[in-house]
Amino acid sequence: MITKLTTKQGNKLNMGCGDDILPDYVNADYSDYGGADTIVDFNTFPYPFKDNQFIYIKAQAILSHLNPNITIKIFEELHRISKHNAIISIRVPYMSRTWNALDHKREWNFFSFINLCNPFHEMKYFTKCKFEINRMYGIVGRYSLGRFIPNFKVCTWQEWRFGFRDVISMIISLVYQNIYVELKVKKNERFIYKSLLPIRK
Repeated sequence: MITKLTTKQGNKLNMGCGDDILPDYVNADYSDYGGADTIVDFNTFPYPFKDNQFIYIKAQAILSHLNPNITIKIFEELHRISKHNAIISIRVPYMSRTWNALDHKREWNFFSFINLCNPFHEMKYFTKCKFEINRMYGIVGRYSLGRFIPNFKVCTWQEWRFGFRDVISMIISLVYQNIYVELKVKKNERFIYKSLLPIRK
């Protein structure tokens, strides 16, 4: 449900902006915490934006608050409103860190995004939208065990190379606090699956 719709027509979206109002962005959230341009429920479709409107979408600390039963549809909407080669910048809590907040809805890990972008995964049966991982790494928080674990390369899985800390994080979720990922939107071209080193550089 939209209660405030801006006439601002920028090409960068600050999705779930809260009170982090950015100049040169369309700042959008479900409530006006302090200057949002657009009030919009991101659980409701379609989003009030044009096809191919954005070259950059900042989605920091928002996806974990949305309905987990429509996650695929959310990514399809982000794909629709993005231009070809647009970047979607995402930060989400890592695995069980999700449940530190009562309003978080689902867990995330590296494979949440790897499988979304993998054309050989069963995800291809659920959506035709294509993304490529431009960058991805785990974020070590102040109280994360990852501060004490090195991240040298230890294995490769389906062309994806993982460091020691990345592997341990799949077993002990307290290694990382968040995941940061940049998805590149792919439209109207043959998709090439490329490998990625999912650690911070």
